[in-house]
Amino acid sequence: MKRTWCALLALLAGCGDDSAVAGAGGRSEADGAVDAALARDAAPDRGCVPLPEACNGADDDCDGEIDEDAPAGDPCGDSIGACTRGTTACVDGVTVCQGAVGPVAETCNGADDDCDGVTDEAPVDAGGACGCAGREVCREGRVLCEGPPPAAEACNGSDDDCDGETDEDVPDLGLPCGSATGECRPGTSACVDGEIVCAGGVAATPETCDGRDEDCDGNVDDDVAGAGEACGDGALCRRGTRLCVDGRMVCEGALPAAAETCNGEDDDCDGQTDEADPQLNAPCGDAVGACRPGAVRCVAGQLLCFGGVSPTPEACDAVDNDCDGRTDESDDVRGGRCPRVGEDCQGDDDRCVTGLCLDDSGQQYCSRECAGADDRTCGFGLHCAAIAGRDVCVVNYAPCQSESDCGGDAHCMLALAGGARLECRPPIAGGRPVGERCAAHGDCVTWRCDESVRRCSSLCVRDAECGEGSTCARYVLRAGDVSVGGCFARCVRDADCPDGEVCHYDRVDDGTRAGGFCDAPPPDAVGVGEACAAPDECDHWWCRGGGYCSKGCGDAADCPAGWTCVPTNVRYPDETVVVTPLCQRPR
Repeated sequence: MKRTWCALLALLAGCGDDSAVAGAGGRSEADGAVDAALARDAAPDRGCVPLPEACNGADDDCDGEIDEDAPAGDPCGDSIGACTRGTTACVDGVTVCQGAVGPVAETCNGADDDCDGVTDEAPVDAGGACGCAGREVCREGRVLCEGPPPAAEACNGSDDDCDGETDEDVPDLGLPCGSATGECRPGTSACVDGEIVCAGGVAATPETCDGRDEDCDGNVDDDVAGAGEACGDGALCRRGTRLCVDGRMVCEGALPAAAETCNGEDDDCDGQTDEADPQLNAPCGDAVGACRPGAVRCVAGQLLCFGGVSPTPEACDAVDNDCDGRTDESDDVRGGRCPRVGEDCQGDDDRCVTGLCLDDSGQQYCSRECAGADDRTCGFGLHCAAIAGRDVCVVNYAPCQSESDCGGDAHCMLALAGGARLECRPPIAGGRPVGERCAAHGDCVTWRCDESVRRCSSLCVRDAECGEGSTCARYVLRAGDVSVGGCFARCVRDADCPDGEVCHYDRVDDGTRAGGFCDAPPPDAVGVGEACAAPDECDHWWCRGGGYCSKGCGDAADCPAGWTCVPTNVRYPDETVVVTPLCQRPR
């Protein structure tokens, strides 16, 4: 403390060097030292050296407060364009400019938003495409669309006339273009992908040696690629020049070493290899059985036989497949004997020795073609009949009328191939028994599927042979006038039948009475009330004497409005007369 006061007295007496002079504000550096010394002595316990307060988040003047006398209130910022000035303030130890408006992105509004002294330059809300090939520009604080006005459409990939379409209605299109010289053919001008092209014609192509003018310059076989090049590369050849002569490239001036043969060499020095050999195109191969001769060709320097038919493994198809002079001597494919005429077969899976596996109304057996009903070549147990437009040998099956006529496991089936007939036949392989559900004919052992109830059925002559709820209805097939009895669902009116079927009325059981049975309408049949000449023209198989289609009924409610349900005597072709209630239209 004594030393401090001595220093202070020395300073007051003007002692020391000449550097302790008055500074700015009339105070010398000594004055500052004294103030600092006094400040340290005034607060010895805090260890704080007072300094002028600054905006730094600290207590510079050691008075217990932070940034309270920091410099503030000075003007700050710019006043250019839309910008305005503010005043400085100390916030959280940082000097900031408060109340000022700073620059922002320039927009088209008549103001200098970015405060660079220029108004509406490069605004962010202008400059895009607009209108028809136009651009957005800023004029007097407003965004305007400026660009060329609509013009005549041209083929340039643009919408010149501003109608939303490109390259349409371009003038001078559809005019003839191209050449008709040589192989070229004229076309018509068209606009394709923004360019006018000649479409639909034949354009020029590079010339080749073929006797044609492909480049359409009026000259044939000129400028052919490869012409004039050296040729003759055989081991003993003298080199020549490749030329196009009469539409064929030749090696002119080469020295042939030998006649050309099929050996992979250019023997005759014409620039081509194996193009000739004395044996080329000579017949080769056999003409035995299924084999056919071919012709010799040169392939990779070897003579081979092409275009003929070579031997194949023997199969049951009445053909000598292995070309050994014998036919169907064994079936190398199946490894067994080929089935003969009348023996069972299974379509393409089990071919016959005759090459014909016949499908005779569900029965499949081997057959052969024959020469009409008087042909005796079919053999025992078969006869010649027309099936599917050709005469073939068919098996003789015993005739029948119903299941009761057939013994063993045979069934009375309706055969339509070669004319309608009823025959006792073996059960259809894999078929379902009578009474089981089915979807179509052929699903059942009897072949017949009663479509009205979707169950396997059989032929009949009386109701007792049918199941409960069914009736034995007899009808005459147009193919052969065969009378057939089938089990159908019994009905009185259409409402008793499944969808898609109607209630027919015909002779049932012993033919002395009429009953209703459900069945599908005939194909292309006409409806009740339509004109008709025969029963099979009508959807219910009834054509009244007055020449119009009718149907069976229980009462007038089953008939069209205004019609009546009238018992009617119906005479069948065999002169049988039965009484049947039919709908009758008003007279």
